[in-house]
Amino acid sequence: MNNFKLSRLSKLFKTVLVPISIIYIVMFIYVAVSRIEYPFELNWIEGGFLDVVERVLDGMPIYTEPTLEYVPFIYTPLYYILAAAAAGVTGPGFLALRLVSFVSSLLCLVIIYFYVSRETKNRYSGFISAGLFAAFYNVSDSWLDIGRNDPLFLLILLSALYIVRFYRNNKSYLLAGILLFLAFFAKQSSLIVIIFLLGYAVIFNRKIILPVIVGALVLLVGSTFFMDRLYDGWYSYFVFELPFNHDITLSYIALFWTEELLRICMVPIGFIIYNLYLNFQSVRKTPGWRFNLFAAAGMIFMAWFLRIHSGGGANALLPALAIITIIFGISVNHLLIRSRQKLGINNNKITELAYFLIILQFIIPVYNPFTLIPSSMDRAAGNNIVENIRKINGNVFIPSHGYLAVKAGKKRYAHAMAIYDVLRSNDDETAEKLGEDIRQAFKNSEYTAAIYDYINSPFRSYDVDTNYVFEKYMVPNDNDFFPVTGTKIRPQYLFGLKHPRVDDFPVFEMIGPMPLDTEE
Repeated sequence: MNNFKLSRLSKLFKTVLVPISIIYIVMFIYVAVSRIEYPFELNWIEGGFLDVVERVLDGMPIYTEPTLEYVPFIYTPLYYILAAAAAGVTGPGFLALRLVSFVSSLLCLVIIYFYVSRETKNRYSGFISAGLFAAFYNVSDSWLDIGRNDPLFLLILLSALYIVRFYRNNKSYLLAGILLFLAFFAKQSSLIVIIFLLGYAVIFNRKIILPVIVGALVLLVGSTFFMDRLYDGWYSYFVFELPFNHDITLSYIALFWTEELLRICMVPIGFIIYNLYLNFQSVRKTPGWRFNLFAAAGMIFMAWFLRIHSGGGANALLPALAIITIIFGISVNHLLIRSRQKLGINNNKITELAYFLIILQFIIPVYNPFTLIPSSMDRAAGNNIVENIRKINGNVFIPSHGYLAVKAGKKRYAHAMAIYDVLRSNDDETAEKLGEDIRQAFKNSEYTAAIYDYINSPFRSYDVDTNYVFEKYMVPNDNDFFPVTGTKIRPQYLFGLKHPRVDDFPVFEMIGPMPLDTEE
């Protein structure tokens, strides 16, 4: 991607990549804008994040002892705080959460563009790299604009890497350290990248250790101490203890590389490896390349670490995809410059092949954007569910979609995913206390009704069948009101209090897995 004397075919391929990149960027923006005001979940945990943001707006604590009314998620709090600030402008609802994610993702594209452009001194390379990351939108399960913390933490992390790479003064390094801490405060897995950067600093650039690494770690430790004092120790419990209790999904130890990264990014990875092989000596001696490779190792290892843990979803790929597009853009530019010099041959065939392979890479993740936008039938089904809940006298327990009960004017309860994280932990005392809380609520018939995604919901093991009986399906067909990203589950099975005379509880066949191993 440099100013060679290109053949006619190379010029054609190079030109075609520009509108292809634009199309993918426009598709992402179109999908995000089309669904940003959708009043129901795009992802099954999105409603749980909305619950936390509304707690912030109400001045209630984010981290507290888990109860049936509220269990914190296993994330650091920056996203909730920023989303609550946005809600002060947009009003309550999903719009504020998605707006933070959407803006963060757009800025990620900008950072990728400037990173590659500055590294290669070639704006075309930067634009194609940003376009490729936009092309990966559906590969990562279209998480770039939903109400989750991943886009925000990715933006802050990329910004920190950009500053460390291109600015070499103490003020900039101090800012980078603050950004690394903020990335951790948006999602604690950023600590992995900090550790990799520490390794880079010790080996190659010790002058960044104090302002960047030590600065980030001091803020991290200090904030942990402060948050634990503020929340009586529950901050560390949810941010550190529970995530490390997640089981490892052994199959993904290898599948992450073979079925995900290599399948999705075969062309970029091929370019990167070939460039490193062809130009190993110059890469090894170039400070920029040394930093970029350490950053890439940290981002990819973090993605792998997240993906192999139980609950890891396609969103875990985002850091790896972002850094691969950056290193890819740099590698292609470097390769096309150095190959002619090193090989001493006419580069037309090489450039024609390179641009052709890049076009193939853009074709691999092609998707239909309309499938990612909830339909009018989804919206109608959601409104119908809310109205049916509103008509029920008394409290309604909807563990996976509690925001629907709030929309219907009912009491809010903890989200199922947060509950599962506690129940499957190694902390027997806290898990048993929460389990007993749930058991007593059902035993005392605290709810008039309960709505589950699966007929064999694990919550039925808490003596629910003693006082409750299946009554009806909430959505009468097999198509409507499934979230368009992540696990395809919806509130479906309504259980109501048993009447004085009822038949024996019917035996149902299992129609789906328990949602214990879904993405976080």
